[in-house]
Amino acid sequence: MISAKSDSATLDFPTALRGRPDISHVIFDFDGTLSWLRHGWPTTMQELFREYYPAQAGEDENGIREFLLSGLLALNGRQSIYQMEWFAGLVQARGGQSPTPAELLDEYQRRLDGAIRERTELILTK
Repeated sequence: MISAKSDSATLDFPTALRGRPDISHVIFDFDGTLSWLRHGWPTTMQELFREYYPAQAGEDENGIREFLLSGLLALNGRQSIYQMEWFAGLVQARGGQSPTPAELLDEYQRRLDGAIRERTELILTK
């Protein structure tokens, strides 16, 4: 065992630890979501919501997008269905119609899965 010490910690490495020249990619997952693969999920959700959001007089596109992003990020860390329920309620309160929260979730997941497939393919082919 080889030890490396700092002021606050000691790391022990097995003596058999050696270089791995055959590895070309490494993904660090700090928050449990494989972040790069799911990167951009708020924009994907925001774009889906925008398709059904009934704008009212005096609202501009940038303001709408900021409002939707702020609302969906306020529920970040919870299951995505809560964001879908929030949005469906918002649309209903404005007199509009949107898919059900479950339908919104299915469409969001379909779009996100497409981005994940593309990124996974990049990892596998590079």
